[in-house]
Amino acid sequence: MMMFTTKMCQLAAIVLDQDTDNVTRELLRQGVLHFVKVTDVEEDAKSMITSVSPKVSQSKIHDTRKRIEAFFNLISYSPVDIKELDISKLKPVDLEDSNSELDMVASKLQKIRDKQRGIQKEIHKLEEIYRQLDLFSDLGNSLDERDKYSFLSIVTGKIESAKEEELVKAFQALPSVQIKLSEQSAYSNILLITMKRDSGRVEKILEKFEWEEIELPEDINGLGSNARSEIAEQLKD
Repeated sequence: MMMFTTKMCQLAAIVLDQDTDNVTRELLRQGVLHFVKVTDVEEDAKSMITSVSPKVSQSKIHDTRKRIEAFFNLISYSPVDIKELDISKLKPVDLEDSNSELDMVASKLQKIRDKQRGIQKEIHKLEEIYRQLDLFSDLGNSLDERDKYSFLSIVTGKIESAKEEELVKAFQALPSVQIKLSEQSAYSNILLITMKRDSGRVEKILEKFEWEEIELPEDINGLGSNARSEIAEQLKD
């Protein structure tokens, strides 16, 4: 059997006593074939070795890396391992700049999360009313009967048309649906659906906008369907 020579590298390393075993195991794992010479540094030679203090603490590097890995995990991204690393092409990393960039990413991410939470709250509010609307077929019929089974408060009233948009905004903090029934002169007739448990807050808002309660017209049909359609449209948006 013929054996061929191949180019090899000689590595010289200085390690601390407490790291000797770990370094030896790692070198063997990396395929080191032969330890040419292993010696202890003489006491008188130790004076020639100066301690080196890294510019950045290892704990800061560790924390920054953990932050980067956390962002990667959020998007299920795994960086490809670089098998042949050319140290001469590497540039020093400024941890301050890196952490500033990470802070900016974290801030944007938090804003997205806050927006998502707000949207989800609105969805839950509308879905809750939608479920309650299913307890009766139509808001225009059997009004007395529906109060026995529903947790909804359904009222009709009128406010100045100029205040209608502000009224809708005021009720955004509560599960509610507003349906404009008609408009006469400078006033808008509105059907308002809220949860009975929010009656105290609802009364304060209505008082602020000088809400004047009116009777629900008997000739209005299909209000339940209209309310559900209104909620469905809001859920789509």
